[in-house]
Amino acid sequence: MTSDGTHWIRAALQVNPYAYEGRNAPTNFFANEEDYNEALRDECQVLDISLIAITDHWCVDSARGLVDAATARGIVALPGFEANSSEGIHGWPPNWGVREF
Repeated sequence: MTSDGTHWIRAALQVNPYAYEGRNAPTNFFANEEDYNEALRDECQVLDISLIAITDHWCVDSARGLVDAATARGIVALPGFEANSSEGIHGWPPNWGVREF
């Protein structure tokens, strides 16, 4: 920590929830959401990651289980979603706030 109280943290800014259905879907590697969440929290602890951003395509509800699991382990979890446009722009719109879900 610096003299003004600031400090560096390690963060993982694109973590997919268990329900993610992409090429590397967690369902291809883990039998259930509980096992996935536990393995992810363990790896965060090993790597000293204290903040994760959980994102899925056009869906924020799928993050709830991982948000709860991470929070229980003391990891800050930010739910969000990814959006893409017909122009091929892909990302999390910077001006969209995250509401309680």
